[in-house]
Amino acid sequence: MEVNLYHYSIDRFIDMLQCPDCRSKIINVKTGLTCVSCKRHYHIDNGIPMMLPSKMSSEMKTTISKWNQNYLNWTQEGLSKLREDFYSNYLDDIIKDIELAREFRKDEMFCEIGCGPSWIGMEMAKKRYCVVAFDCSIEALKLAKKIYTQNGVKGFFICGDMLKSPFKENLFHLTYGGGTIEHFRNTQQAVDEIYRITARGGSAFNTVPYLSVSSLTYRQRWGNIPDLPVLKQIAEIVHIRLLKEKYMIFGYEKSFTMKKLKKIFCKAGFYNVKIEQYRCHLPINFIKNEYIKVFIRKLALNQLFWPMVYIIAYKH
Repeated sequence: MEVNLYHYSIDRFIDMLQCPDCRSKIINVKTGLTCVSCKRHYHIDNGIPMMLPSKMSSEMKTTISKWNQNYLNWTQEGLSKLREDFYSNYLDDIIKDIELAREFRKDEMFCEIGCGPSWIGMEMAKKRYCVVAFDCSIEALKLAKKIYTQNGVKGFFICGDMLKSPFKENLFHLTYGGGTIEHFRNTQQAVDEIYRITARGGSAFNTVPYLSVSSLTYRQRWGNIPDLPVLKQIAEIVHIRLLKEKYMIFGYEKSFTMKKLKKIFCKAGFYNVKIEQYRCHLPINFIKNEYIKVFIRKLALNQLFWPMVYIIAYKH
């Protein structure tokens, strides 16, 4: 499907969208968007279509609540510090890694799922990708839209659930999820959706927590769930039932083995699935001693302690 995203009226990009409930055509009406089949109405908040499905999983509701609150709690000073840290310690490496997944081609469609402030999407838009920023948090999308506007960059912003995304199939030449698919209990369904919306001949790039000593220790500070039989059930009982999600500051979040990730992506239909260490900066702010921080960062280069991995996968 050829869609020119440089036109910003709803009518110009509505052809990308479908009802997340029944997957039928969406039309633009004066009060928002409406499904032609089930007649469900979707309102538009601050220019952002609100296309969450009518039924969502409990972990998705938790994730939405946690992230909306996180973004509402951000101060301008805090946001500036986060942006400075991101651009200083993460951005260049992330862009280089993403470009491993696909040779840059001007005007191709790039979707950032779980976009948050969408700093990555904004930089890809500067490279002349047509960018769609997609998140379940309306507060994240409002912030992203504001950031794009301040920087004179164009993008589309859509609120929805990745398990039932509001996109038609075979759309995006490059689908990027930086720390997104681990927030779904049904990871397979999320990756199936990524495959569905990725264009034929396109690619997907995702980063996730790796199941290592790191995820079994310090990641428990924010309620990580190791995706292994028995360990998963124990962690869910502790963090969800006993602690009432107190430490799950990022919502529901899992960590994975390489074997499990490859199985998930291949089952979705992807081929040539590559999984490697994701060399990300570790702030570990809860440790004050700089020598210990240096030691931990060196330790994290060993596979037993990897914090994250990236997955590059291709669609025929």
